[in-house]
Amino acid sequence: MRLPLWVVVLIFLSCWPAAAISEDLPTFSAQGPEGKVTLTAEPCKQHIWLAGWQVAHWMWKGKAYEACWRMQSNGGERLVVILDASGEVATFYPTQFVKDEAI
Repeated sequence: MRLPLWVVVLIFLSCWPAAAISEDLPTFSAQGPEGKVTLTAEPCKQHIWLAGWQVAHWMWKGKAYEACWRMQSNGGERLVVILDASGEVATFYPTQFVKDEAI
């Protein structure tokens, strides 16, 4: 039995998002004396207003915060904008982040 091409494409598309999520996507981190922030490629689901943002994990002075981040242009420069669940906003330069190495 031979399947039509559109059936094969439909099966592929229905399985692809699950496969893409299961892959280890790169993360980027910035670390300082008070803590560390890690940017992920995972979509932020904290609020509908944050559609298009991605998840950030922020450890500050020993306390963990869930946050969302996105790249934003400010004039001629690009900034990483991070918004935590309490509404606090922080900005970083992209050059402050380094790609995390797989263990």
